Amino acid sequence: MPDDIFRFGNLFFFAFVVGTYTFEWIVVTAALKGLPIERAAQFHNALFHHLPNRFMPWAGALGGTSAIILIILDNQSGTSEAFYVAGAVPALSSAVITFTLSRRIDLQIGALLPNPDPAEYGRLRRRWDRLISIRAPMGQIGFACYVLATLTV
Repeated sequence: MPDDIFRFGNLFFFAFVVGTYTFEWIVVTAALKGLPIERAAQFHNALFHHLPNRFMPWAGALGGTSAIILIILDNQSGTSEAFYVAGAVPALSSAVITFTLSRRIDLQIGALLPNPDPAEYGRLRRRWDRLISIRAPMGQIGFACYVLATLTV
């Protein structure tokens, strides 16, 4: 019974994180490219200054902690445990990139407002876009491993 709670927590919270990463990668990246620089910087700041900081760290921490607890409890097959470990690597890597690089860019873009320098904004956006194109697939791989871990209990 407790295992089921942790499996649910792992999948639920990490699905939230991966869904957000995927939205950022596919929707936000494309939407901002077509906007004037001032509007794009405002939009980026509105999306990434407050909202992710309120929910994403908690969801990622709860999902990751659930995976760690499942590994420690050792109530699943060796294959399942291997998938939890394999999922933790890209999930943790994605979190490190987010908090050490992407969040810094979010703050730098916010600091450019209300009149962002086009060259500086363009440089920051290109870097942010490259980082999300790494973070999102890494999160998806981690989530896929967690799903496989649940299926191979």
